[in-house]
Amino acid sequence: MNCKYCGKEAKNSGSMLMAGGTSTCQASPSKKHIAVPNGKNCVFCGREAKNSGSMLMAGGTSTCSASPSKKHQLAD
Repeated sequence: MNCKYCGKEAKNSGSMLMAGGTSTCQASPSKKHIAVPNGKNCVFCGREAKNSGSMLMAGGTSTCSASPSKKHQLAD
């Protein structure tokens, strides 16, 4: 997956996205890499997200520390 702001390949690293060896994206308003939505991975942390009742779960939790809303999202 790629960062929608800088275009670099972004990969999950713990609870955030890393691209070009850093978690900081100078092109992003939030200074964090945000993945291009693909309908499968959380755009904030990059983990594969699945529906579980009324919430999205990724990495065994519904909480996403990289997201401003603290919830996994498939689109920003």
